[in-house]
Amino acid sequence: MVLFLVLPFGHAYGEATHDFEPGWTFAGFPLINYSSGVGVGYGAIGFAIDKGDSPLEGEPFQASIGGQFYQTTGGYAFHKLLLDIRDLGDTGTQLTFFGGYESWNATPYFGGGGHSRRYPDGFQGERQAYGDGSLWMVPRVFVPLEDGPWWLIGGATFRHVWVSGAQGSVLELEQPRGNQGGAFVQWLLGGRYSTLERGVSPRSGFEVEATVRVGPPWLGSKWNANGSNLVLRQVCPLTADKDLLFAWLATVDVQDGEPFFQSHWLTGGKQTPFGGHSYLRGLPIGRLRGNVKAMTSGEFRWQFWRHGVFSKSLDWMVAVFTDFGTASTWDEFSGPPLPWVSGGGGPRWLYDDVFLLRLDVAVATERYSEPGVNGQSSYTEPAIGVYLAVGHPY
Repeated sequence: MVLFLVLPFGHAYGEATHDFEPGWTFAGFPLINYSSGVGVGYGAIGFAIDKGDSPLEGEPFQASIGGQFYQTTGGYAFHKLLLDIRDLGDTGTQLTFFGGYESWNATPYFGGGGHSRRYPDGFQGERQAYGDGSLWMVPRVFVPLEDGPWWLIGGATFRHVWVSGAQGSVLELEQPRGNQGGAFVQWLLGGRYSTLERGVSPRSGFEVEATVRVGPPWLGSKWNANGSNLVLRQVCPLTADKDLLFAWLATVDVQDGEPFFQSHWLTGGKQTPFGGHSYLRGLPIGRLRGNVKAMTSGEFRWQFWRHGVFSKSLDWMVAVFTDFGTASTWDEFSGPPLPWVSGGGGPRWLYDDVFLLRLDVAVATERYSEPGVNGQSSYTEPAIGVYLAVGHPY
């Protein structure tokens, strides 16, 4: 169960239109949740968005800062800070920052590779949970090359993880790289060609992005971890007024040497976990880990109503989507990949053209193993995820 409330504030500038309205926009909502695993959750998320005194060419706002506080009675915590500056030093350079702290009392670990199966809930034998805490900072900088569609991307990932594996857990039995925790540092460089609209809800355009990343110990990392990432994304209008869109994404990520707690991330211009609210929705975060990860996703987005609220604009949308993905370790890579699929939909709201909130309900196919007298029997069941998130998944 998730309850939420959007609280818009701001100066009054007349009826809501697509015309530029200067000043600040504030948006936020409380977070209330219940899960049998972590208890009652409570907190809030909020954003302050500066549109400036005049429109910034091609950009929806000048700068945005947001934060989240979230805590549960069962010991889980997820606090984060987000920063987005669209014209750093009047150069057109964009700076983003994502940092925070997450603490689990029982993080699921299902093993490495895309063929690993999940034990059913309540299984009393080989436990999958371990405790951990994670402190991280992920800055990214996007530098435009002249006035064209080309961008240079630079950035880093700074992360420190504390791990405490439960006795008899899969983590303890497998002893994957990084199971003792420690400092992870990785540096990223790449390029982007993009004709996508620069708003938070683009209505047309195409983008291709390629990055490489390195994390040798002499640059501050405990592990010698390297990787590369390729992303294609496009938004195709299906009607003349662009109220019906088809958006798709395809990505491939290759890594070697990354610790297990990083091996489920896809790392490029932004860092996104495999599973959870963005990629392969319906599966839990960290469900699939591997050296090679690939995914494709498609969404139909329909904007069916636009009106004014607190003298700002509010767009109502609905989306339906499907996600396909796979992950493989180097050992599995010689064989055929095992596909994973999910699908779903939900409403979305765009406030003042600068803040987008979505509620996605997804159903994925989960593969389970259950010990039997003559070995393990395997079966599939649906897994359901409900996500309240800020921004489109891509």
